[in-house]
Amino acid sequence: MRIAKRTSAIFFGVLALAAVATNTAHALTATLTPSADTSLRDNSPDATFGESNPLIVGNSKEPFTVHNRGLLKFDLTSIPTNATITGVTLTVMIFRSNTDVSNYDLNRVLVDWNEYEATWNNRSASTPWLAGGGQSGSEYVSIASVTAPVDDTIFSSAGMISDVQLWVRNSATNFGWIILPTGDLAATGKQLGSRESEYTSALTVKYTLTPPAIPPLLFEAALVENGFRFSFNAESNRSYVVEFCDALGTNNWNTLTNIPAQPGNGVITITNAVSSSERYYRVRTP
Repeated sequence: MRIAKRTSAIFFGVLALAAVATNTAHALTATLTPSADTSLRDNSPDATFGESNPLIVGNSKEPFTVHNRGLLKFDLTSIPTNATITGVTLTVMIFRSNTDVSNYDLNRVLVDWNEYEATWNNRSASTPWLAGGGQSGSEYVSIASVTAPVDDTIFSSAGMISDVQLWVRNSATNFGWIILPTGDLAATGKQLGSRESEYTSALTVKYTLTPPAIPPLLFEAALVENGFRFSFNAESNRSYVVEFCDALGTNNWNTLTNIPAQPGNGVITITNAVSSSERYYRVRTP
């Protein structure tokens, strides 16, 4: 819009985000089964169990204690990378148990592994673990993302939300979790349904998606005194930057003002003193 009075000020509004019908965050849920799972067993240190059912975890009773750990991973690529994760639960199903209820840890794995090649000694056919069954602090996070009693139970915690958020934003870091008995205690052995079973684990992820901003409606452009005034519609919970330049064809935009996010939709009015013969404005979200 060109204003031709005492000075020639040109009003120009730009928002670098696509238009959508609403700014309401959508709550969504994804329920996933494992994309890979396997057991690591120290009494069969070179055997693979990627195709086995059940998934054996925990330790046998003394005096001949056998140590077992489980690895499981979920494909999260169906969840958009801009999603905000709000809830995560992992439901495990006990296939068989000859021991009392035991606490188990889920720890985020830091290195890649192959479902059909991982053993107690190796995480793939050509790559050994730094320590049998994986080394705490180097190959999996030493602090558990969650601890819960395994008795056909649900794992859920803020730590799991952080893990899944990381994996959704950067799928190259998604190596899943290792499941092991808290304290590595004896008499904690469980047989869980693997992904080859109808009793497989299920991961439920709740998340929200906020559509991109609606380009603001720019209106009531007018020369006032020695300046220029215009208004635009501002969405709730969106911040804006108003910028100007005195010649098109350059990228030399200057910040006129920053508009902090407001709790509700409203109208923002901007007045700027103009001394040049022409001026251009744009409004954008940071």
